[in-house]
Amino acid sequence: MAYASQLSVNKHGVIKIGATVTREEDLDPLTSVKVWSVTDLQFNFWQHTIWLVGDLIHVLRAEGNQTRHHWSERALLEGYCAMNAKNLMQLADYLKGVEPAAFDMSWYTRDEHGDRLELGAHECGTVACAAGYGPAAGIEVLPEDKFWGDYVRRAFAIQAYDPAFEWCFSAAWCLVDNTPAGAAKRIEHMLEHGIPENWKAQMYGWEPYLFAMETA
Repeated sequence: MAYASQLSVNKHGVIKIGATVTREEDLDPLTSVKVWSVTDLQFNFWQHTIWLVGDLIHVLRAEGNQTRHHWSERALLEGYCAMNAKNLMQLADYLKGVEPAAFDMSWYTRDEHGDRLELGAHECGTVACAAGYGPAAGIEVLPEDKFWGDYVRRAFAIQAYDPAFEWCFSAAWCLVDNTPAGAAKRIEHMLEHGIPENWKAQMYGWEPYLFAMETA
């Protein structure tokens, strides 16, 4: 789906977003909405929140809107990050109670085929990876989440195959640390300290893994 955003900031700090969608099946090719918070932004533009946040920050800088109302750049970043950090922490806490035998970083869930997210396939009793346990952890699946990448992007603000995705959710961890405890520790470490510079070397076993002793 092609997508282009048009943004403007009024004197009260309200963001107006024009979203031009070029899919033929879309009945309304132009959606315009005023949002007062990052939550509103995510609700109305759930597929594009990551990119829109970047666009919004660019607009705020260009407009000299660093301190106008509550749409300062810092408030925008903190609000957006806090919203998704809450979901990540909720997932990490849940993973600590998952039995190792019911965990496998090789699959989103073992009951599914490929990356397509099938409602019901993540119910109790399945074997899943860190992201695959998101629904069981209480992080809701929406009808728009057709694939696991859609779910991860919306629920955690993590784009598939970005460093944050690889550090938290990559299937490559099945060869280094295929445990729910290790997945929880990586998520918590990212939230508190960020992603290690050598994350890829740790993930592939080229350099010592941060939690090797704790999850052995």
